Amino acid sequence: MYQYFLKGHVLEYTNNFAHWVAESLEKRELSERLSSIEPFAFEDLSQLRQELLQIIDDYIADFPEPRDVIAGDEFYFNETVTIFFPVGVWAKNLAEFLLAVRYVDPASIYYHFYEARIRHGTDDFSTWIDDVLENKELARAICDIDPFMHNIEGIRPPPFCY
Repeated sequence: MYQYFLKGHVLEYTNNFAHWVAESLEKRELSERLSSIEPFAFEDLSQLRQELLQIIDDYIADFPEPRDVIAGDEFYFNETVTIFFPVGVWAKNLAEFLLAVRYVDPASIYYHFYEARIRHGTDDFSTWIDDVLENKELARAICDIDPFMHNIEGIRPPPFCY
């Protein structure tokens, strides 16, 4: 459900389920419904799972004749395991943070901005700015950035202009 954010928003569908339904089952209407799911709107994965099931159940109620995909196009479920490690970059103040965010690897932006929302409902950047720097206004502005409107590079501040 969250891989879309790691891939830079170049995909037509916002999650693997929607992509498979559109491309392998050729069910565009269902795919659009699945793409409309906002994965960060749920408190936990069980609620997200219930939303997926409800959308599929509603669709099957209207179109009760499911068809099989051709061999080789089956949906293969995967499990994700996050492996993280320190990259040797840290910030002691907002200026150092700004500099680090400009140049740190995109995977670090993904982990701290997108994946953190899955782990605890908000991004690590706004949490640090709120808790450590005690700048609630800036923390709220960062937290309010819509993940669907920006790819990983769009989260970064622009480079210095000289």
